[in-house]
Amino acid sequence: AEWGDGTQWHKWQMRVKLNSGTSLITETNDGLLEVFIDGVQRLGHYNIMNRHFDSQGWNKIEFFSYMQGVLGFTLDKKNITISQHGWID
Repeated sequence: AEWGDGTQWHKWQMRVKLNSGTSLITETNDGLLEVFIDGVQRLGHYNIMNRHFDSQGWNKIEFFSYMQGVLGFTLDKKNITISQHGWID
């Protein structure tokens, strides 16, 4: 019921910050992950370690590659924006 009858669009926003540091000694658990759906925060993890200090960061991003059941389902994606400098509406 919360998602309607499947014909409504929903706005998803995700904010991810990789933890900082370049060695075992300097790495800091300052990473974060936030997920908002239709402007309501549904997930928030803060002060996390979400990368190894040797990692240089992102090398790819994949959106919603998921199958449910035998036939799967349709998922339309529009207006994807990636920013290094905050939210973009």
